[in-house]
Amino acid sequence: MSKYFFVWAFSSVISVFGFAEEIKDDYSSQLLGVWKHAEDPLWVQLSFNETSVNGVITQNDDDDTSVGKTLVDKVVYDSDERLWSGLIYVPQLKRMHPMTLRLIDHQRFKITVKIGFIKRSVEFLRITETE
Repeated sequence: MSKYFFVWAFSSVISVFGFAEEIKDDYSSQLLGVWKHAEDPLWVQLSFNETSVNGVITQNDDDDTSVGKTLVDKVVYDSDERLWSGLIYVPQLKRMHPMTLRLIDHQRFKITVKIGFIKRSVEFLRITETE
């Protein structure tokens, strides 16, 4: 009987890990795709790598040299806070800086960066294939 219990326990653990992976993918999939900065001519492609979401600039009408560079990296979902956190490239600092990302709805998200006493938020809009 202990042999069967071991098999049952092992399969239960595998199922739980698989279920957790599905949940992680579900949260991540809400961000995947092409997004445009609400005010600037900047587009970013968000995709899922092995452990997090990252975003690469696909178009920037103000600076062609930024195309192909990483804008956001290591973005992960925090279910307790109900937001994503990760890193964003801040050109003024010339480095990646911590940020939070909140999904406003399925078509918009807001990234907030806090540097010292200064806090700035920017909004991105989902780009559909027809646009």
